[in-house]
Amino acid sequence: MKCKTILKWAGNKTKVMPAITEYFPDEYTDYIEPFAGALGSYLNSDVDACNHDVYLNDLNSEIINLFLLMQTHCVEIVDKANSMPRDKDSFYEIRSWDRQDNWESRDQIEKAARTVYLNKLCFNGLYRINPKKGYFNTPYGSYRKSDLLPHNEAVAVVEKTKNVNFSSEDCFNFARKDFKPKSLFY
Repeated sequence: MKCKTILKWAGNKTKVMPAITEYFPDEYTDYIEPFAGALGSYLNSDVDACNHDVYLNDLNSEIINLFLLMQTHCVEIVDKANSMPRDKDSFYEIRSWDRQDNWESRDQIEKAARTVYLNKLCFNGLYRINPKKGYFNTPYGSYRKSDLLPHNEAVAVVEKTKNVNFSSEDCFNFARKDFKPKSLFY
């Protein structure tokens, strides 16, 4: 089952995965992505987490938090993301949450919904963090009338990722794990 990603992401391989998967070996044990991003590669490959151990990693802990929480709180995240105000002033207010003292203690579902919200309303869906301060800093892009996160798309991602192992680590630490021989690293 292939499905749409729930995030816009620079470098997303959704459109080219059919051509890339032709070069996957016929037999492999684990499927491993050290730079999973919005999951476009995995979601649009023929890899099945029921037949392989799947390990998806990204250094960006906010998107990994989103995908992990989607497993148990999909409806709440969808509802929260779609109910947030979409005007420019509200965007900048919500974008500033990670600069506030209470950021670490803020509700995890609210944080996950914010990740979707910022991604869908920021300029070209670019997820950019200020390297010195660690804050999301992409400007407002445009107003959207439609749902930021359609329920059916979210449910499809949850279904495809229900047996996936997620992590948020530096790629070098991630790659040092004890994966099975004949694992497919993508």
